[in-house]
Amino acid sequence: MDGHFATEDIRQAVCFAIAHMTAEETEQLLELCSLFHPSATAIKHIVERVSKEMEPPREARDTTIQSSIEAPADTKVLVASLDGANVLLREPGVPRGRPSERPRPEEPDEPKNATYKNAMVGAISFYGAVPKDHQGPERLRSFYSARMPEDRAVTFKRDFERHLEIVESNLDPGVIKLLLCDGHRVLWNYADHNERFDRYEKLVDFYHTDEHLSKAAEALFGKNSVEGKRWYPQFHIVPSGGPLHGPIQKSETYPTLSPVRGPASG
Repeated sequence: MDGHFATEDIRQAVCFAIAHMTAEETEQLLELCSLFHPSATAIKHIVERVSKEMEPPREARDTTIQSSIEAPADTKVLVASLDGANVLLREPGVPRGRPSERPRPEEPDEPKNATYKNAMVGAISFYGAVPKDHQGPERLRSFYSARMPEDRAVTFKRDFERHLEIVESNLDPGVIKLLLCDGHRVLWNYADHNERFDRYEKLVDFYHTDEHLSKAAEALFGKNSVEGKRWYPQFHIVPSGGPLHGPIQKSETYPTLSPVRGPASG
């Protein structure tokens, strides 16, 4: 109870409820079905204090990571990857994303009571040698981290870079380092202007590349067109270790496409 004004059972009920609804709705729910009736303001204070307790101090977290995340002895490649995940938040905002298939002019683009924002997810993975009769290396271990939406993902980036520093300090100098992301310009702007990734080989992952290839076919030839369905398979299967020069160079001959990111470079 140190530092708390609510008992443990009340804190548990409040935190469970507010994970599914707003503080005001939680107040109404508890008033209807419980013997305790905290106000919306009290509910926010409970959640804030519980959140601070659940978020360990940075020093303690780094110590735990350093003691538990060690590169396996057979590590040949370190892969750091970043991606965004859309999270639906109950706060005002304008819907984003791909336009509706059938625009409805009678529904103006006004702020809604809920909106999607981008949370960040990171992975640090260790890969060994390529086993016999296999096309790719064996993944030995992975470590994941994530952070809820924040403007420019400042906290996530700080923690992710710190985790990499801890991991890199225990690596053999000969280990290859890769940075693997999708094609989002925000991620690559961050990576290309961050000196800590200068010694990383930077790659766009296969599945997102394939997604961009599909969108390129649609942009060039129209959705579900016969021409697009003929063009897409030419580049869908990329030989193991082969560069992606083909679809990039060929797409540059079509004026309807905006510039795309070039082949991977160190």
